[in-house]
Amino acid sequence: MTSTAKKRSLTVPGSGFSPGAKVVVEEVDDQNWKVREPFSYTGARETFSVPAGTDTDFASIPRVFVWFLPRYGRYTLAAILHDYLWRQLASTGAMEYIDADNLGIIGPALPAADVDAYREALGAANRELNSIRGGAFGPLAGPGDPSWRVVFTGMVQDVLCDGERRKVDLGWDYDTVRGVLAEHADSLDEVVDPRYVEWDLWESNVMVRDGAIVSIIDHERAFYGDPLIEAGFTATQLPAFGDSTAFLRGYRHDELTGTERTRRRLYCLHLVLITVIETVYRGHTDTVQYDWGRARLTEIMALFGRRAH
Repeated sequence: MTSTAKKRSLTVPGSGFSPGAKVVVEEVDDQNWKVREPFSYTGARETFSVPAGTDTDFASIPRVFVWFLPRYGRYTLAAILHDYLWRQLASTGAMEYIDADNLGIIGPALPAADVDAYREALGAANRELNSIRGGAFGPLAGPGDPSWRVVFTGMVQDVLCDGERRKVDLGWDYDTVRGVLAEHADSLDEVVDPRYVEWDLWESNVMVRDGAIVSIIDHERAFYGDPLIEAGFTATQLPAFGDSTAFLRGYRHDELTGTERTRRRLYCLHLVLITVIETVYRGHTDTVQYDWGRARLTEIMALFGRRAH
């Protein structure tokens, strides 16, 4: 770059992007720019790192952005990430490509009504997926068990054992958590019909185009269980996960009963335990997810009548 190259910097507090992520680019010519400060985006399961030196033209902005986004603005990070994923990964065969946009990425840029429409459609799609029946609870390929209580409590125990193995500090005694699980495990006996559940169906695993869902990705965590364990129901008990209203409307699910609330809280407990404990196994170099997960664990334990000391 010459000393006359243009440089622009814009702080972007976008959800999913690395803390302090900025758009810092230098102009190469009238159409092309080069990223000068690296940043990353963390989805439900993967983190994509955009290195310095990445080329972008901002022209391959996700299709729903085109009609209203300027070439520079608070959503430019999403455009650069989109360029990187397409140019460096999808176009080279390093990752599969779907001609659509990731709802988890474009959601913050959409009007609230559009986001609600997508969430309602997601609820309907999730209900359809949950209509698939299995022969037993557990992994899709087996082995299964006729008791959802046995399968789910085993899932939680596995996570707790992982935490103990690496001495992960939950802020709670592990046996206290086990006590909560045992105290409310009878609520699981209401579930007698094994159904296909995605479990990992967050918005970052939903691909959309022209107002419709065109694909759902990342099915590796699917199993036969209780549909209430799906991600879309999480916010009914933990508001930090968003607003479940549109999802529930699309799913056509009424207000949760008392037993359903208890089960959903157990599922939230399982989820936040993973959120905290996996940070050690994944080698996180900061405590952002760990601290956030610890806060959610305190919230869910409070719903079970437990207070942190």
